[in-house]
Amino acid sequence: MTAPDGVLDLVRRWAAAEQQNDAGLLDGLLAEEFAGVGPLGFVLTRDAEPADPPLSRDGHADLPAR
Repeated sequence: MTAPDGVLDLVRRWAAAEQQNDAGLLDGLLAEEFAGVGPLGFVLTRDAEPADPPLSRDGHADLPAR
């Protein structure tokens, strides 16, 4: 497997785990210190990754202010 193929495989498995809300699979894919920035600018940690942020009635992320 080439490096680009390996990356694509990881991305596909990650996407499938998120779609299935499979915390066990994500646990095996993401490093313990994983942190990413979501599409609305909020930080996602490995522990928070399987769940989507709560949404308000208007469909926007209902996140606490920092």
